[in-house]
Amino acid sequence: MLLIYNTGCWLFCPRLKDYLRGGGGGSNQNDVSVVETYAGEWKNDKRSGYGVCERTDGIKFEGEWFNNKKNGYGVTTFQNGSVEEGQT
Repeated sequence: MLLIYNTGCWLFCPRLKDYLRGGGGGSNQNDVSVVETYAGEWKNDKRSGYGVCERTDGIKFEGEWFNNKKNGYGVTTFQNGSVEEGQT
């Protein structure tokens, strides 16, 4: 499962089907050049449980999600290679 976020829409690409999921979220909504991918668990059509979010600007978050937001333990890796680890 691959999810791509750009300009306020989610694009879900399970190889055989493509469809748009309405919704917002993401921390760079105004920067249309940043694309975000998410692979992980879902509940009620929102990121919930364990997941990995990677962005084309080089930021990666791997950890727990609840209600489409980072929640709980996680690791964020930044463009320069520095890492933040802990509770969000």
